[in-house]
Amino acid sequence: KNKKTKAETLKAWTEGNNFSKYVKTQSEAKNVVMTAGVKSGDQYIRVYTSVPLANGRPAYGPNLTDPYTIQLLNAGETVARESILFGKRYLTYVLPVLNEDDEVIGFYGFAAPAT
Repeated sequence: KNKKTKAETLKAWTEGNNFSKYVKTQSEAKNVVMTAGVKSGDQYIRVYTSVPLANGRPAYGPNLTDPYTIQLLNAGETVARESILFGKRYLTYVLPVLNEDDEVIGFYGFAAPAT
C-alpha cells in the first residue's frame, strides 16, 4: 500500500468535502484570510490557504517559520498577534489542532484586516 503523509492527507481532505469552497465563501463574506497545516517533525507545513494564485486555485506553502508562533503552537497555545501580510496590517490568530492524545498535529488560523 502507498501510505500518504499527514500533509498529503490533509491536502486531499481540504480539496474534497467542499472545504475549499466553504473556506473561500467564508473568507470573502467575513473579509478574512484562512489557513491550515500539519506538523511534520519540527516543521509546520501549510497545506491550505484561502489566498488565491493567479489561476484562482488556493496558494499552498510556505511552512511556518516564525519562532514565537512555533513555540506557542508546540505548547498547544493559541497565537494572537498583529502581522503584516501581503503588505497590509492584520490581526492574526493561529490555533493548534490536537489529536486524541492532546498532541499537536497541525494548525488552523485566520487573519482579519486591522483597522
